[in-house]
Amino acid sequence: YGSNEYGFWQTDPYGLPQFNFTRTNDPTLADKPAHQVGNDRIIVLTYTNGKWAFRQDEGSPKLLNSENTEHFQHSAGRGFLSFNQTILPTVRPTEETTATYQLAFGCGNAERSVQSATGLAVSTTSFVPFGTDP
Repeated sequence: YGSNEYGFWQTDPYGLPQFNFTRTNDPTLADKPAHQVGNDRIIVLTYTNGKWAFRQDEGSPKLLNSENTEHFQHSAGRGFLSFNQTILPTVRPTEETTATYQLAFGCGNAERSVQSATGLAVSTTSFVPFGTDP
């Protein structure tokens, strides 16, 4: 139920529903908001390219990690893993890389993983506790 050209539903390891986003190489969906995870204090916005933005609404709404590409500030949730002359980005790989990329959105969590052709892999999970815990 609910599976479509963007992905499919399955059950995560905890028995909760999880949507696996499969159109990770679609350039028309680059940098589009896809899912949000949050509680009463903080919200994590996840994007189709793997970027994560942290929002807090106490006092007034604000992004805690705004992106400013002019000053090379690319917000949180982005990084690189370097090992034996192989560099692997933690967000959606570019066309130059031969990596696979996966996104999954669950109840209270978001997961992303990227793996290079040589087997180098990075997985990241973001979750927000229930209630008012930060």
